[in-house]
Amino acid sequence: CGVSSTSASDRRALALLARLVALSSFRHENLRALTRLADYSSGAAVPAGGGCLRRVAGAMDHCDQTRKKYRIGLCETQPATAEGVRSLAESMEELECAWSVPQLGVALQLARQTGVDVLVLDKHFGRQLVIRALEDLRHHCPSTAAVVWGASLTESEALRFLHAGARGLLRKTASLESIGQCLLEVARGA
Repeated sequence: CGVSSTSASDRRALALLARLVALSSFRHENLRALTRLADYSSGAAVPAGGGCLRRVAGAMDHCDQTRKKYRIGLCETQPATAEGVRSLAESMEELECAWSVPQLGVALQLARQTGVDVLVLDKHFGRQLVIRALEDLRHHCPSTAAVVWGASLTESEALRFLHAGARGLLRKTASLESIGQCLLEVARGA
């Protein structure tokens, strides 16, 4: 975007956009909408296929289309619950469910082979087996984050799971929004 080819209002809008891009909390969708609004509110007709602000919006659209989706592996014993988590992940822009299996050993093998970003483990397998699975995952797949979830979690269990390597803990009774947010934050590395 050459400054000499843009109007003064476009230059001001670009300066504002540059400041907003620097804010990590400012989402691409908001920036794209602001860009389009700035295009139209400048009062000048935007040439067909042109305009510096249009090119910025187009670049952001391309960036959104190529954005990485975080892959979730799910080890859940109940098929209906697994389908619910799969649907939740697929409804979120940044998540996808790579696979879902009801056996712990198969889940660990798939995590090694497919390189998922997050592995969700059902506490139903028992505290000792889940702790061993977390330790195995930490040793063999250090880039895969684990979330343990169950119908109930005691404080003692939570501490043991965290110590063994869990990056997130969830109750199955949590709201869909909380489950989705937890998976996304763990996938992002929080």
